[in-house]
Amino acid sequence: MERVLDVYKRPYDKDCPVVCIDGSPKQFIEEKRHTIAMKPSQEERVDDYKTHASTFYETFRPKEEKRLCDRFEFVYTPKHGSWLNMAEIKLHILNGQ
Repeated sequence: MERVLDVYKRPYDKDCPVVCIDGSPKQFIEEKRHTIAMKPSQEERVDDYKTHASTFYETFRPKEEKRLCDRFEFVYTPKHGSWLNMAEIKLHILNGQ
């Protein structure tokens, strides 16, 4: 989690901008374990999943995929980092002061 927060603290660099992408309407995930049956009044809960992040390789030819991936630094939010939205709001407020 510290690595994600360090990205937010980086000073502005016009030659190397920070672009944050928060979520996607399409998630390429796959369950690692079978879900456990819940009680009749509870919703199903899934906690353990595998993310598929091979979109560049499937979209571009290998040489172009390598060129693009070399230009990006991917920093992923930890699986249980849903509180990060709260941290983003707080950092935005602090930066504005």
